[in-house]
Amino acid sequence: MATTTNDGQHNFIEHNRDHFDKSAEVYDNHPLKTSIANKCAESILEKLGNEFDKEKTELMDFACGTGDIVVVVINVIINILHTFYNHCA
Repeated sequence: MATTTNDGQHNFIEHNRDHFDKSAEVYDNHPLKTSIANKCAESILEKLGNEFDKEKTELMDFACGTGDIVVVVINVIINILHTFYNHCA
C-alpha cells in the first residue's frame, strides 16, 4: 500500500498498517513480548479478577496485537470488544 496521501504527505495510517501486517507473522515468537504479555494478564486477574462478573463484565482490548492478554482473561468475562487500529482510521 502507498505510504503517501494523494497530496504527497506521509500516510502514517497506511505506514503503520503495512508495518504491523508484515511483523504479525513473527510477533508472537519474541520471548520477552510473550513474557510481558503473560505478566500483564496475570496482574490484571490478580488485581481485578474479583471485580469481574462472568455474566456482566465486558472488556475493551484496544491495540490488542495478537490477543495474548485476552486469551488469559477470556474465562472470567462475558464479552471482549477487540478494537484494531485500522477500524479507527
